[in-house]
Amino acid sequence: MLGTITYALLVVAVAQDPAGASVTRDSAGVTIIEHATLRSARSAVRIDPRPILSLGGLHDDENMELDARQPFLSITKLGDGTLVVPEMTQIKFFAADGRFLRKVGRAGRGPGEYLQIREVCLLRGDSLLVIDYSIGTLTLLDRAGAQVRSFARPGYVPINGCRADGTVIVQRTPAESVVGSSGPVRLDYALIRPDGSELSSLGAFERGSFAGPISFEPSVVPMGDGFLFADPRRGELQVRSATGRVQRIIRTRERRAGPSEAEWEQRVLGMLPRGSSEEQRKTLMTRIMPLRPASMPLFGRVRVDAAGRIWIQDAEARRMYMVLSPTGALLGQVEIPEGDLANFLPDQVVILYRDEDGTPYLRIHPLSVTR
Repeated sequence: MLGTITYALLVVAVAQDPAGASVTRDSAGVTIIEHATLRSARSAVRIDPRPILSLGGLHDDENMELDARQPFLSITKLGDGTLVVPEMTQIKFFAADGRFLRKVGRAGRGPGEYLQIREVCLLRGDSLLVIDYSIGTLTLLDRAGAQVRSFARPGYVPINGCRADGTVIVQRTPAESVVGSSGPVRLDYALIRPDGSELSSLGAFERGSFAGPISFEPSVVPMGDGFLFADPRRGELQVRSATGRVQRIIRTRERRAGPSEAEWEQRVLGMLPRGSSEEQRKTLMTRIMPLRPASMPLFGRVRVDAAGRIWIQDAEARRMYMVLSPTGALLGQVEIPEGDLANFLPDQVVILYRDEDGTPYLRIHPLSVTR
């Protein structure tokens, strides 16, 4: 069970979508789209390897550089083209051509202060919602970066968990009904307003699990007027309404067997830091080797871009993404340029690069889809 809904399996319609997937509709009105595989040799999605803008790198003016300590560097674009970049304890504003404009915030726990900014979300009217994970706050800023108000974060906000209307997906404590049970731990999710009050309950979903170096981590992200829940263990994505009702299920029939004992040993040994002692190696092997999974995750992190397309990261080739249309049709595979996918802008992707010295760059690449 992925959520709190039991699905009727009486199929009343069967068809083929343009990408060749099987499309059915059950008696509860849920559209089910099933792909034999999410991998495709051909792709309608292309990322131009030539960036149209680069921020960061080494400069004489330190304001033009980006904080190398920040693992969550990204770019948010305001309506007038201004670019907003969250660092650890401050937020930088750049002009559309990359010129530094200003910075707001400083280290601390008081008003206008931050310890670890995880994300800056763009809301309607170009206001900004700042998520600080070290001090557990959400802070609302105006388009210039001036603080409007701040309030306690009522739970964990998944990465990219903000919606344009200002509501935020929040993961709360484990659902009371399953605490202490022998089954999988499930977590409650809710949709909250910008002031921290609850708008609606989204339901309870199984928590992710880790088997040593392998992660089965679900994704919960906004999509349209609702949200998307993706389970890498079952290879299933559920498109749900803002109240948690299942509207569409996208799944793959593909399955991946778990690693052999020899392969698993190599993965476990890869967790050891350089220079580890023999005693450390034995301790790790004793603790992790029995966790060898019977199957592999079918994908990694799942995101939704500015046009509602679904980006499904390959569990092994981390720079490879399978891309689906908003309705679940397979658009193909795309490999991002060397670096990490930071976030999406309309018709663009933002890639985070680091040079051999760890100096970060954020580069904006054009994104095109031919169908």
